[in-house]
Amino acid sequence: MGASHSSGNDELFNNCDAQISMIEFGRGMRKLMINFQNCTERPRRYNAISDHIRETRRLRNMFRVLVRDSLEFNRRLSDYSLDISFFVRCFNNPDDYSDDDILVLLDGLLERARENLELSRELKGRIRNEDGSGINDVLFQIQNSLPGRVDEINDEISEELNRRRLSALIPRGNNLVSAVVRYTIAFFIDVRRIYHKLDDIVTIKDFDDSLTSIILGVGKIENFWETQTERIEYLIGNLGTGRHIERQRVVFNLEQKWKNVERECQIYNRVMNDVLNRDRLNRIS
Repeated sequence: MGASHSSGNDELFNNCDAQISMIEFGRGMRKLMINFQNCTERPRRYNAISDHIRETRRLRNMFRVLVRDSLEFNRRLSDYSLDISFFVRCFNNPDDYSDDDILVLLDGLLERARENLELSRELKGRIRNEDGSGINDVLFQIQNSLPGRVDEINDEISEELNRRRLSALIPRGNNLVSAVVRYTIAFFIDVRRIYHKLDDIVTIKDFDDSLTSIILGVGKIENFWETQTERIEYLIGNLGTGRHIERQRVVFNLEQKWKNVERECQIYNRVMNDVLNRDRLNRIS
């Protein structure tokens, strides 16, 4: 049964109508969820970036909701691509469909296009928007705050070393033996503390790398919906009335722009459902 499912995926991804970039899109989404998991499911002892982890966990939940909502619109867009194919076929058969028939189809097509445009912009706005509250906007803010946290830890290391050494070298009693003993003890305490702080810096670097991967992955989703938005905007801005030569050119371009949309939507549906299923399994385990 697993082999059959894999074969179906291969057929879908290798279909000549699907853009090769969608294959990379699928790989990117799986990598994105792995890095979300790396960022948000770290052991509790990582206090150095606990606030960053907590905020990234909130964004991960926002991303889950975005994916679920985008799947609903994706199905809508797939159906709409079939409406466009039907319109093009009717337009190219003037003997079977009158100008009045074309106008009826066109009015319905444009009305749904405006609705779809609003929905696609809303989805994009949840990824990146002007007020800085989009998922990628906040991820950038988190990432940009990490160098400052590293500087703070380095300052803590320096302060700890200076404080311990000065304290250990203050003589107590009538000889220097106690100072040497206290210095030695302080030295080993410093080593342990410094080790943990250096480990925190390594953790922050790993966290930063994972954030970069997440930002790039979410950006791929933004690019996908940007492409769909541009297609819809082209349709709204260029379709006019009648069957004159300019309209024929526009309809031809429209057909070329939308011919792969249904297949792309099928791939998107498979990929993003897989993302949600993997994420659900990770949370259970």
